[in-house]
Amino acid sequence: MKVWRVKGMSNSYITDDGFVIDAGADQSSILKVAYENSISVKYIMLTHSHVDHVKYLRSIKDTFGCRVVAPELEITSIEGRKEGKMKVKESLIPSIARTIMKGQTAKVDVAVSEGEFEGFTVIHLPGHTPGSIAYLRDGVLFSGDALIEKSGELSLPPSVFTVNMDQARASVMKLERYKIKEIYPGHGNQVEGEKLPEFLETIREKK
Repeated sequence: MKVWRVKGMSNSYITDDGFVIDAGADQSSILKVAYENSISVKYIMLTHSHVDHVKYLRSIKDTFGCRVVAPELEITSIEGRKEGKMKVKESLIPSIARTIMKGQTAKVDVAVSEGEFEGFTVIHLPGHTPGSIAYLRDGVLFSGDALIEKSGELSLPPSVFTVNMDQARASVMKLERYKIKEIYPGHGNQVEGEKLPEFLETIREKK
């Protein structure tokens, strides 16, 4: 499986067989990668409902006519039936940014939580949000914000944007049971999977 990163409010990824992970990058940028590499987009797979991961959801769905796959626990937010909010102090968001920080809504076609979907292992990693999930395939983990990258190293998401940090720490420990070669995070650069055991050990030591 070949993977391209498309930068935006968060990282979006596109695979050579037509899966887009997260909608933080705009549809034009994703279309450019798809066109240049003759990729037919079939699904857009969301890791969670935060605005930086659903910003261009409806535009991407309309552009490609693809199906939306999303965490079961966050469908109401993604579809716009319930307002999805980041855990963040209002004072940290300038008033001019509030209108920008609104993601697009779209009908969810497939709800997932745990198990298998189209060759991906779906892993429920609550903490950053209640329904946060990661997708694993061929040793490649699309971690959403359950794991991010800082200065070449793995990191947990910022506490200011995370619903339950204790749960976020406990969730990533589940990744010990999987063979992970590469990690493609929601923010930051790709990280080699060999760094994961050491990172998890530091979390274990802090308990």
